[in-house]
Amino acid sequence: MLEYGCRSAVGRTAGFGGGDQAIPVRIVSAMSSHEEALLNKSAFKPPSFFRAGWLPRIHRRLSQVLETAKIINFDDSSRYILFSDLHRGNGGKTDAFRPNAELFLAALQNYVRRGFTYVEVGDGDELWKGWPFEEIRHAHRRVFDLFHELDKERRLHLILGNHDVKRRTRHQGQKDGILVHEGLVFRHRVSGQRLFVVHGHQADILNDPMYFFARRVARYGYRLRDFLQKWRPPAPLEREKGKLEHRIIDWINAYSQVVICGHTHRMSFPSNGGPPYFNTGSGVFPGRITGLEIEKGAIVPVQWVSNGRARFVRQQLGPHQPLR
Repeated sequence: MLEYGCRSAVGRTAGFGGGDQAIPVRIVSAMSSHEEALLNKSAFKPPSFFRAGWLPRIHRRLSQVLETAKIINFDDSSRYILFSDLHRGNGGKTDAFRPNAELFLAALQNYVRRGFTYVEVGDGDELWKGWPFEEIRHAHRRVFDLFHELDKERRLHLILGNHDVKRRTRHQGQKDGILVHEGLVFRHRVSGQRLFVVHGHQADILNDPMYFFARRVARYGYRLRDFLQKWRPPAPLEREKGKLEHRIIDWINAYSQVVICGHTHRMSFPSNGGPPYFNTGSGVFPGRITGLEIEKGAIVPVQWVSNGRARFVRQQLGPHQPLR
């Protein structure tokens, strides 16, 4: 059985296994350097002293979501596929989901046939660009029709991301009549192992406490950013990346809790005893959607790719990691 160890400030060990030796944080990323450059190029980062002052608040927010999260029991026979950050739009040129719409449908239909339950870990829809939800639903009617079928069979769980809400209804809401939660806890019936699933923007200063400001900036800045990305080469990778990931890992260390999230668009999973931090990645890069599968009591990172000839292929990105 794979063991994780990450010594916290209070002397507890986070993860599935034991151990009292501090292990350095290592986040394995499935993104290409070009994709990371696009993500980091236009990112605004407040000064470090400002970010550090928010850490206690971030801990409280994540703990609040954990305490109020819906609990879902599972066992080794359960099957889940987790995607996030699809950013479904109105079907126009600036709809980041449009190039991957067929790929997503093919992947999800494959999982449906195989008996999987779908978990969308936030930012499934893009409400920050000013589009009414009705336009998004109309543009991607086949997706929502499939969602309703899964919801009737109790095989669908939707989580709120920051781009899923226009108003400050961040704790619970609805999409086309389907209930959406801010967080979920998957609890193993036998071992009691808990997996905390949350979008992750709660650890992002601009996208949680400064939600209204960030939303307005994003609404008018997306078009310019998309235009510049077409005409400017990717900027060099930043020397330090993953600040948000490390804030979440700090909380993991303090509360000994496995976390699955999205938000960063960076597919991540622990390696060789690292902290139990998993990230589903995203579906905004054309021809590629990353996610996490849970099956037979283990979790595995995967991606679905398109070769441009209406052929969609599943690829496994890492080994199966037991959840207990």
